[in-house]
Amino acid sequence: MYLGFRCRSDQCLYQANYSDVSFNVGDFVTKTLSLGRSGSASKITLGCGHDNECLFVSAGILGFGFGGGMLSLISHIRAS
Repeated sequence: MYLGFRCRSDQCLYQANYSDVSFNVGDFVTKTLSLGRSGSASKITLGCGHDNECLFVSAGILGFGFGGGMLSLISHIRAS
C-alpha cells in the first residue's frame, strides 16, 4: 500500500493506493477521539474519503494497519 499526503494552507488531502489497483482519496484531519469514561486521545489522524474506487467498501482511513507508526490509531491511544 502507498499512502501519500498533500497540504495547502489549512487543507490536507491523502491518497491511498492498494496493490489490487483500488484507491481512496480524501480529506486528512487531526481530531480528538473521546473514549467515554476512559478519557480521550488528542491528535488522532484520520481520513474521510470522497473518491473511493475500491474492490471493497471503503469510506476513508483510520490507521489500524500502520504498524505502530505516527499515523497508527493504536499508538495514539497508547494501546498494546
